[in-house]
Amino acid sequence: MLPDLSPSSATDSVAEPDALAALRREHEALRDEAAALRRERDVLVRENDGLRAARITADEAGRAQPHPEDEAAAHAAEARFRTLAGALPQIVWTSGADDRTDYLNERWTEFTGLPAEHATPEQRVALIHPDDRDRALAVRSEGAARGEPYEAEFRLRRHDGVYRWVLGRAVPVRDDEGRMFRWFGTFTDIEDRRRTDERRAFLLDLSADLGRLAEPDVLVREGVERLRAWLGAASCTLFLVEAEGDAFVLAPQVSAGGAAAPLRVPAAAFATEFERLAAGEPLVGPDTATEPDAARAAAFARAGTGAYLTAPVVRAGVLVAVLSLRERGRRAWTPAEVELTRRVAELVWPAYENALLLQGLEAERDRLGALARTLEARVDERTARLAAQGTELEARNRDLHEFAQAAGHDLRAPLRTIRSFADLLAADYGARLDGEGQAFLDRLRAAAGRMDRLLTDLLAYARVTTHARPFEPVRLREVAENVVADLAAALAESGGAVRVGALPSLEADPSQMHQLLQNLVGNALKFHHAGSPPVVHIDGDADGERVRLTVRDEGIGFDERHAERIFAPFHRLHGQATYEGIGVGLAICRRIAERHGGTITAQSRQGEGATFVVTLPVRQGA
Repeated sequence: MLPDLSPSSATDSVAEPDALAALRREHEALRDEAAALRRERDVLVRENDGLRAARITADEAGRAQPHPEDEAAAHAAEARFRTLAGALPQIVWTSGADDRTDYLNERWTEFTGLPAEHATPEQRVALIHPDDRDRALAVRSEGAARGEPYEAEFRLRRHDGVYRWVLGRAVPVRDDEGRMFRWFGTFTDIEDRRRTDERRAFLLDLSADLGRLAEPDVLVREGVERLRAWLGAASCTLFLVEAEGDAFVLAPQVSAGGAAAPLRVPAAAFATEFERLAAGEPLVGPDTATEPDAARAAAFARAGTGAYLTAPVVRAGVLVAVLSLRERGRRAWTPAEVELTRRVAELVWPAYENALLLQGLEAERDRLGALARTLEARVDERTARLAAQGTELEARNRDLHEFAQAAGHDLRAPLRTIRSFADLLAADYGARLDGEGQAFLDRLRAAAGRMDRLLTDLLAYARVTTHARPFEPVRLREVAENVVADLAAALAESGGAVRVGALPSLEADPSQMHQLLQNLVGNALKFHHAGSPPVVHIDGDADGERVRLTVRDEGIGFDERHAERIFAPFHRLHGQATYEGIGVGLAICRRIAERHGGTITAQSRQGEGATFVVTLPVRQGA
C-alpha cells in the first residue's frame, strides 16, 4: 500500500482487455505448481523409503533377544535405527504394544519445543488442534484395534503456538509369529503442500468466476474481497494509476475492507518504487515503522499503513493499475502471498476491463433507447401532423372538386352564350359590319375561345386528383401509340413525326399516362423551328424499381434558367402571338408525376431542342 499524501481525483485510463493473456499466464503458473507438487511427491516417496528402512531396523531391534551373546547385536541394531530415524526430516516415534512412547527423534523437540524423554501419548494428543482431535483419535483407535497401518491429516501445535498441518502415519511391527509388539510412526509437515493446494484451488475458482461475463463489476469486487479474506489483510484495493505532472495519481476503483481515498504520490519521493512496479515487480513493505526517510515514514503513518503488499498491472510497458493490500501493523509477507497477490491482480484486471466495457455498452444502450424514444415521439408527432394535413388536404380537394364542377358548369354557361351570340352576329350581320367592326367581332370570338381552353385546362389540372382512377398495369408503348393517333391531325399539319422506342410497363392511372404523354408531345410539336418539321423521340427504360421515360424534341429549346419555372401554372416563355397556349400543360404533367410518386425535370439549350425526363415507380406502394 502506498501512502495517502493528498486527496485527488483521477481520470480513468483503460487499456484494451487482455483476458486471454492473463488466463495463459495463469495456466503456466498452475503448470509450475503441478511440477512443484510432483517434486514434493518424490520427497515423500523417499521419506517412505526411509520409513520402511527404519521399520526394518526397528524389527531387527525388536526381535533381538536379551541374551548375553545377542546384546551387542541388539545395541547395534538400536543404534542403527536411531541414526537412520535422526536423519529423517519428519518426526519419528515408536511405542510399545501398550501405546506408551519409547522413542522420539530430535525433530519432535525442534517442532514442539518439548523434551522427547518425557513425551506421553497424552502430550501428543494435547498438541492436536481441538477441531481435528476427535477425528485423528478415531482414526488411531480404529487402526490400533485392527492392528493395521493408519494415517490422518491434522494440525499440530508448533513451539511458537502456530498450528501446522501434518500427516500422521503409523505401522505395526510384528515378530516372526505375526504378533504385534510395537508401533512405528511419523509426523510429516504438509503445511506448505496444503497451502499450495488451497492457493491453486483459490486461483482456479477465482479464474472461473472472473471469466464469466455476467455482472463483471460484482465479480471484480468479489475477487478483491476474496484475496483480502484469504490473506487476512486489513484492506485490499484496485487502483488505477496515471502520471499527472510531478505526481502519480492512484484512483481507487474497487475496495474491500473499507473505502479507499484517492492518492497523490510525489514522483520524486517514490520514483524507485514506481520504476519497479512498471517493470512488473511487486512491492513488499513488512514494517513501515522502520522507514528511514522521515517524510515517507510520516506519510505512511498518516495513511495508517503498517505493512503493504502491492502487485502491478502492466500493459504494453505502461503501469496502468495496482492491486494493493494493507495492514495497520507490521506483517512479514511470504513469497507465496506475494505470488498469489500478483496472480490475482492479473486475473482481476481483465474482469475489470470487461466491467468497464459492459458499463459503456449499457450507457450506449440507454443512449440509443433514449434516442429511439425521442425519434418515436417525433414520428408520432409528425404522423399526427400529417394526419391533420391529410384531413386539410382532403378538404381542399373537395373545394377543388367543387371549383372544377363550377368551372365545368357555372362558368362555362355564360361563355357558351357569348360564343353563341358571337357566332349569330357573324352569321347574320357580318356582311353589314365595316372592317373595324369585323375586327372587334374576331377578337371577341378569339377571346371566348381562349377562355374556353383556359377553363378546360383548369378542369384537367383539378381532375388529376379529384377524378383520378385506381392504379393498374399500364403498357406505355400502347399509351404512346394512342397519343400519336390522337395527334394525327397536328402531325399532318406540321409535317412532323413521333418516333416511339422501347417502353416498359408499370402500375399507373392509364388516362393520366395518356394525358402526360399527350401534353409533352403536344408541346414538342408546338415549339419547333419555323420551316422545319418537328421530330419527337419517346424512349424509356426500367431498373426494376423505377421507370425512366424521356420525351426529346429538336425544337427551339429554352434557357435552362427557366427549367423549374416552366412547370408552374400559367407560366409562359413566349407570347400568345407567337405560340398559343395558356401555360397549364406542363403544370398538369408535374401534378400527374407527383400523384404517381415520381418526378419530372427538363433539360435544354436555347435553339437545340428540349428533353423532358419523367421518373416513376414500377409498382405503386412498393
